Formats: sequence, structure tokens, C-alpha cells
Amino acid sequence: MYTYLKKNERKRRILLQSLVLFAGIAVAVILFLSIGNHLHSHQVQASDPYTEVTYYQSVYVQSGDSLWTIADRYMSDGEDKNDYIDEIRQINHITGSHLTAGSYIIVPYTVSEQR
Repeated sequence: MYTYLKKNERKRRILLQSLVLFAGIAVAVILFLSIGNHLHSHQVQASDPYTEVTYYQSVYVQSGDSLWTIADRYMSDGEDKNDYIDEIRQINHITGSHLTAGSYIIVPYTVSEQR
């Protein structure tokens, strides 16, 4: 009976040591990942001091203006004109392409600003 208790106690001790080792490894991995993520976020901020911000402006529609001409005036370089016009339509609840001279519409524009 004494040898049985020794074997059982030994198994429990090995199991306990294994659990402690596993918990220590898990904590180390979590710390490593969180520190790496923290350092990476600081590197991204340091390497890119500018951020793009979208503003909205009220624009007076003049005679002869179209969504295309307004897009040419206000959209950012590299932006897709069709996507920009779709955004203007969505913001202003415009279903077609007709604009009424003398009315106002809201247009987005994007600028790069230093953080």
C-alpha cells in the first residue's frame, strides 16, 4: 500500500509540474505577443506621422454643374471617380444624375494631416 501511495503521489507531482510549466509558457507567449503588438503600434505611428481625414463641404450647384464636374473639383488624387460620385449620391440622397442649379449638395474631401 505504501508503494501505491508513492506512485500515486509521484503521478500527481508530475501532473502538477506539467500544469505549472504549461501555465508559465502560456503567460510567456501572451506577454511576448502583447509586447510585440505594443512595439509594432509605436513603429507604425513613428513611421507615418500623417493621417488622412475626410471632411464634408456644402457646395453651391451652379448652372452647368454635374456630378462629374463637381467630382473633378473635389475628389482626391487616386480616388475612383465612380466611387466618389456614388458617395455624393448616397450622402445627398440623389437617385439619378440630375443636379438643380441654385441648390446645395454635400461633398466629401480628404486631406492629409500631421498627427
